Amino acid sequence: MSTTSRWRRTAGFKLVCLFLCALTSLAPATAAAWPTAQRAIRPTPNITARAAISAPPLASTASAVVPRRIRPQALDVLSGPDGDPWSWFDGDPRPGFGGGVVRVRATLPTPTRLIAVAFWGGAAGKLTISVERDGKSEPVEGLTAIDTAALSDGWHSFAAVNGGFARTLVLEWQSRGDSPRELELWGLGAAPGAPPPDTELADQLHLGVPAGAVELVASPALAQIVPPAHSSVALTVELASEPRAFERAFLVYELRGVPHFSFVPRRLNGQPGPVPRSADEIGPEPGDGGLQVEEIAPDWLHRGPNVLEFAPIAGRSYVVGNARIVLVPAVELLARGEAMARDAELTLRTPAQPQFALLRVAKPADASVVLRAGTEAVKIDLAGMAPGWH
Repeated sequence: MSTTSRWRRTAGFKLVCLFLCALTSLAPATAAAWPTAQRAIRPTPNITARAAISAPPLASTASAVVPRRIRPQALDVLSGPDGDPWSWFDGDPRPGFGGGVVRVRATLPTPTRLIAVAFWGGAAGKLTISVERDGKSEPVEGLTAIDTAALSDGWHSFAAVNGGFARTLVLEWQSRGDSPRELELWGLGAAPGAPPPDTELADQLHLGVPAGAVELVASPALAQIVPPAHSSVALTVELASEPRAFERAFLVYELRGVPHFSFVPRRLNGQPGPVPRSADEIGPEPGDGGLQVEEIAPDWLHRGPNVLEFAPIAGRSYVVGNARIVLVPAVELLARGEAMARDAELTLRTPAQPQFALLRVAKPADASVVLRAGTEAVKIDLAGMAPGWH
C-alpha cells in the first residue's frame, strides 16, 4: 500500500478532506506552441463521429464560496491610447500601452464577486477597478487609485472590500509613463466537488473534457490522407469567442494507420507543427495510434474558421477522426504530495507564489494546519470552523 493510501485512512485526512493552494506563477510566462514533449496515448478501437460537448452551465451565485483566478471573457478599450488590453493577461511582462489614461471594459464569464486584483512588478501609475452596471461604473472599495510605482518584481495582491457580484468591470490605468506589466483578477467561485485528479491536464483529456473547458469539433468528422497526393486534407474549426480568453489549448483527434502524432505532418492556420519523424521508423505493422492529445498555443487561433491541415506521409495512408480543439480558461496550479507521519510535503509542477490557502473541514475539531515554505510559516487555526470550505 502506498504512503498516499495510508494517509487517506488517517484522522487527519478525514478532518481536512481536501487542501488546495490557489497560486499565481512565480513569473509570467508565455505558453509555447507545439511542445516537443510527447504524451502517452491510449488506443481506441474504432473511430466514430461524435457530437460537440457544450460548455457547462454557469454556476449560481450561491455556489461562490472559494477564491478562484478569473480570466476575462472579453476585453474592450473604452478610451485612451492605442494598445492591446490582452497584454495585461497574456503571461508576458512586457508593457502593452503607452502613456495617458486608458479605460478597459473586462467582461467576465459569469457574474462574479471580485475579491482581489494582483499586479506584477512596479509601474509608474495608478490602477482603479470599477463595477459596471446599467452603463454606470462604480469604483470598488479597496481597489481605487492603487499606486504601483514602488512595487518590486513579483505578484502584489490588493483586496476588494465588500465587493458585490458583477459581470462587467472597468479597469482604469492612469499612467505616469508606464503600463501594467501583468494583471490577475480574483473572485469567489464554486468549491471543488472532489479531490483534483493526479494527472496532468493533457492526460485528463484522454478520459473526457475537464470542467469549464470548451470543446470545438472540426468538420468533416473523418479525413483519409492517402499518398501520393501532394495536397493536404483540411479540417475547419469554428471559434466564436476571443481565443486569448483561454490559457491553454489542446488539439485532440483519433489516429489510425500511424502509431503516433509525431509522424504526422500538420499545420494550424499556416503554423507548421514540429518536423515529423521519418516514416521509416514506423515499421511494417503500424497499428493504430488511438487518441492523440497535443498542446498548442491559444494565440495561434482566431475568431471565425480555423484551418487544420494534415499532409500525406510517403508510402503510408492514415485516417484522422473526431478532431477537435479543447480550450481551457484560467488554470489553477494545485499542490500535490504524499503524507509523511503528520506532515505532508506538497510539490508544484512549476515555481509559484501562493495567493490563497483553501481547505475543507469535515467536522469541527481543535486542531491547526501550518504551511511552511522555506523559512516562512503560516498557521491556520481550525478551532471553531464549521464543516465546509474555508
